[in-house]
Amino acid sequence: MKIYKGTIAVLSIAVLFLLLSNGANAQAPVYRPNDIVKISVSFEGPDAGKINGGRMYWEAPKNPDPKQSTFSTNITSTISSRKDGNVLEISFVIPQSQASGEYKLGEIDLYISFANGSIPFIYSAGEFPAKTIRIENTLGVTKPKIKDVTVP
Repeated sequence: MKIYKGTIAVLSIAVLFLLLSNGANAQAPVYRPNDIVKISVSFEGPDAGKINGGRMYWEAPKNPDPKQSTFSTNITSTISSRKDGNVLEISFVIPQSQASGEYKLGEIDLYISFANGSIPFIYSAGEFPAKTIRIENTLGVTKPKIKDVTVP
């Protein structure tokens, strides 16, 4: 009976370790050109119910592919809508000219209704859970070489 309980304890610890390590190595979701990315952000606090909009800024990958050297290397979302409770859904479409790579969420801007307008709040990385998305874009453009210049 003692060996049986010991074996169960060891197996339980092994399963727990595997579950925890899988969570730590979770892959970033992958998006491609024309995909719609929808991100939900939940808030709390006495004024959370007054949220009327927001946007996100995703930081650029470090070294884009040479065929994507003129592609966009950051994303700023501009479409947002209130969902149930204190949840804001922020969405954007991946353009065809978006560089491939890992994009980290760098900033969330929030707007709260106040008087006859809105009050902005800016949250920087570290003020919310770290999030990453991956963009895979097979498109690219090679810079043409100038063959000749003629002066009349």
